[in-house]
Amino acid sequence: RSPDAVQLLGTRFLETDVVAQLRPREIVMALWGMARTRTRNTHVLMGLARVVWSDEMLPTFDSGNMASAAWSFAKLGFHHDYLMDQVAGRMIEILKTEEQIDPRCIANVAWAYATLGIQNRPLMDSLATRTLAGTYLPGFKSQEVANMLWAFAKLGVQHPLLLKRVAALLKTGRALGRYNSQELANTAWAYATLGFKEQELFAKLAGRITQPGFLARFKPQEISNTAWAFAKLGAHHEALMAAIAEQLLSGGVVQSLVPQGISNTAWAYATLGLTEHPALMGALAQRMMDAQFLATFKAQEVANVAWAFASLGLADVTLMGALARQVMADSFI
Repeated sequence: RSPDAVQLLGTRFLETDVVAQLRPREIVMALWGMARTRTRNTHVLMGLARVVWSDEMLPTFDSGNMASAAWSFAKLGFHHDYLMDQVAGRMIEILKTEEQIDPRCIANVAWAYATLGIQNRPLMDSLATRTLAGTYLPGFKSQEVANMLWAFAKLGVQHPLLLKRVAALLKTGRALGRYNSQELANTAWAYATLGFKEQELFAKLAGRITQPGFLARFKPQEISNTAWAFAKLGAHHEALMAAIAEQLLSGGVVQSLVPQGISNTAWAYATLGLTEHPALMGALAQRMMDAQFLATFKAQEVANVAWAFASLGLADVTLMGALARQVMADSFI
């Protein structure tokens, strides 16, 4: 489907004679098509939102259609508080009454609200309760579990029981072996962001990540986020941090790190007191010698880097001078 065709169909959906005949599936198909083609027409989206939250339509949505609608609105960055409040209310009803709910629906709803930055605590609690019911959680795919954790962490929603049960699942059996790099990085990031210490789980994560060849699959941001997560929770795994340093130094990976990635990496090694990686720290410093690149750093990122080098006893005069000039720049202050 081309964006123009999808937009035309979306506009046609809003015509009076069509709206009267719409069912949830047709609405979801229109929204999904717009999301997949990145066709963001606010007028059409607003019209479809009104149809979704109408008293006649909303009660007819089941879990699959409700989750798809929420996912599509979030994918398109359509933030409308009333709409998402109504969707949350309907989803809470569904979670209590619908017997068979695909785990993907639960994960997609959580992802949608986190992506839009909407913290609806009753909804998140209901999603967690359904996830933890009976033997439901083991039926989740790795991406669905990782997305759930990411959503709770992104919204800052604490749910210790959910975190404990997920950790227990990952520490036993072969579940962790099915996780890809993004899912592992997001899992570590979520636990660290929520400040939930699970040393045994992090030992398992470290073991999985350091398996031969696996770390090479990580994107630069996934590597820096993983290093940050282990440091944030004080999880000391020297073999992992040595492997991360080696991976960052190979193939110019350091050159692909964004400012936050450099800041997080430097902060992680300093926080863990790892003084035996001067080559990595030198590469990070060299990357920041590009004045244009350094100008993109936020104040906190500059502060983290300066603290990290000082904490590790690395007196890089050139770097510190560059950081000082950046701090004194009019545009920075």
